[in-house]
Amino acid sequence: MRILIFISAVLLLVSCSGKKAVAKNESEPAKESPVAVQPQARPDAGLDEFLTRLEQAMIRHDKITMLDLMDADYRKQQFEKNMNSNIDRFMDSLFCSYQTNGQGFKCIKFNDISEVKRIETMPNDGHFSVTYHVTGKGSTVKCDYLVLVRREGKGGSKITYGLYGPAN
Repeated sequence: MRILIFISAVLLLVSCSGKKAVAKNESEPAKESPVAVQPQARPDAGLDEFLTRLEQAMIRHDKITMLDLMDADYRKQQFEKNMNSNIDRFMDSLFCSYQTNGQGFKCIKFNDISEVKRIETMPNDGHFSVTYHVTGKGSTVKCDYLVLVRREGKGGSKITYGLYGPAN
């Protein structure tokens, strides 16, 4: 019985250890040299920088920077005309929306903002829609904003961004 098991084991090992035939027709893939690609100017290239500045201004409660980041037409219409240049009332109005927990509509005062989280940035007819979750005093609201893209200079070479208030 031992001899039978020994012979079976030897045959099994011999059958597994044979040389494998390698196809000689295979060749190494051709190496391609890297080609430098010139980056093209994207209309959203400076958008992340703009949104980072906006988020920092919200967290720092920096009203002046917030006004500077507003679209000029929006600032003129909403801040100067509708809010009679009342900066506190204007800033507080930017953070009114539905709560993320489904508990209805709520306004978060600008000076109470403790956290800002960018959720989504989407192209919107040549501009951008940006969604944030803004938290203050235990509540979080979902704020949607429109960021206008303006092309200035010769051939629209200079791109500027401006916040055009809540989209809700």
